[in-house]
Amino acid sequence: MSTAFGHLRYGPSGWQRIDLYGPAEPEDGAAPVTEAPQAAPVVLVHGGFWRHDRTAQDLEPLAFVLAELGHRVAVLEYRPSWDGGAWPGAAEDCRAALHLLGQKDGTWDGAVLVGHSAGAHLLLAALQGQARGANVVLLAAGLWIISEIVSGSVMVVCSC
Repeated sequence: MSTAFGHLRYGPSGWQRIDLYGPAEPEDGAAPVTEAPQAAPVVLVHGGFWRHDRTAQDLEPLAFVLAELGHRVAVLEYRPSWDGGAWPGAAEDCRAALHLLGQKDGTWDGAVLVGHSAGAHLLLAALQGQARGANVVLLAAGLWIISEIVSGSVMVVCSC
């Protein structure tokens, strides 16, 4: 069983938050649901063309599944275009959120970063020139120019 266990704020807007999910603690000494003590943390960034009707809640079902598999999951929310998220605001939001996660005692080191559509674009923009701490960046449903965005130590997987 997984659980949502909190939020982190990385800016003054109500949109600037990170929703956190993880494996639930076993009750009464029961065995954990999964044998994945080394499961990589996962950071998810939603798509939605930067509109307010697409939010981090779109990724909640995936976050719960990943948490049930033993992963700590962070789902980034960013400001929509009408509330300060117009370029480059949303990319700056993602960069600030990733920076905050990077300060959390190594918990998010080596995270798998997953961006869908606009979220994939924002991840790439946020990582430009500073892709340290990530092992894999998964990008889905978008078009990108990936030259000089990430270092050779990071694998980038695109699904267009």
